[in-house]
Amino acid sequence: MRRFISVAVTVLTLIFLLPLFATTAFADNSAQGWSGDTSKSEVRDDAGVFNSHPETLEALNKEVKEISARTQLNIYVMLAGPTYRMSDSDTPTFCGRAYDEWFGPDTDGVFFFIDMTGKKPAYDYISTAGKAIMFFDGKTDDIREATYEYLPSSDEGNYAEHYYDVKQGVECFLREIEKRQGEFKSGLKYYYDKNTKKYIYYLNGELKISKHKPPAIYIKSLIFALIGGAIVDLIAFLIGKRNYKFKSKTNPNIYLSKEESRFSTNNDELIRTNTSRTHIPQSSGGSGGGHRSYGGGGGFSGGSHGGSGGHR
Repeated sequence: MRRFISVAVTVLTLIFLLPLFATTAFADNSAQGWSGDTSKSEVRDDAGVFNSHPETLEALNKEVKEISARTQLNIYVMLAGPTYRMSDSDTPTFCGRAYDEWFGPDTDGVFFFIDMTGKKPAYDYISTAGKAIMFFDGKTDDIREATYEYLPSSDEGNYAEHYYDVKQGVECFLREIEKRQGEFKSGLKYYYDKNTKKYIYYLNGELKISKHKPPAIYIKSLIFALIGGAIVDLIAFLIGKRNYKFKSKTNPNIYLSKEESRFSTNNDELIRTNTSRTHIPQSSGGSGGGHRSYGGGGGFSGGSHGGSGGHR
């Protein structure tokens, strides 16, 4: 019974590992990476916040490009004016499409939509692409909230009067991007974009954007299978031990009558002087065994995107 369970666990392990081998060998990958070009990374002032302070905007754009080079990410900050007023639900799709049109789908970068359209309450959104999805998954709310310490509220009528606060908010965003990127550790993390139906994960140090499931899913299932097999194996062992418990040795003398088993002479004689020995191999048994999971965000029919938004 125990041998059967061990073999079953081994077979089950192989069944779970086969898709993992297939994923490693044949997974498609649409990730485009970072081009190394920082020229498109910028702050776009569609709201006219820095119209009277062009030198401030110029300094911000210089800083954006420097952060882009250090993080190897495309970075786009859009100060959205009234012409970009839209519903909250349309904003993620707009951000994903705008990013892809500017940088290309499935490249590495972030798009920060700062709502200065006059809508109340304002709805800001951070969209991530490529490796930025992994870097900032679960962190975009914190990044955005950090900027709210500086960005003027949506109750402010004239954002241009608060240009310096906006400057500080953008600088805070850039600091958060650089800091939180350095905190990332891939491990078995993965992200699923329900819009493109693709998984984003790292495999052997390489970013994968693929419809193939990541190894983490199979490993998780494998661990549960092995734990279940081990529990069944332990139960079978305990039941067997209980049902086939050996008793103490029986003394054979109780079956013999001393009166009827007396020998007058005890004499050992060998019929032949030569003896031979034959090795009887021991039967060998075997046992088997084996060694023993992020999602959501705005996307559209182009590249995969993560991110989140909130009211200010």
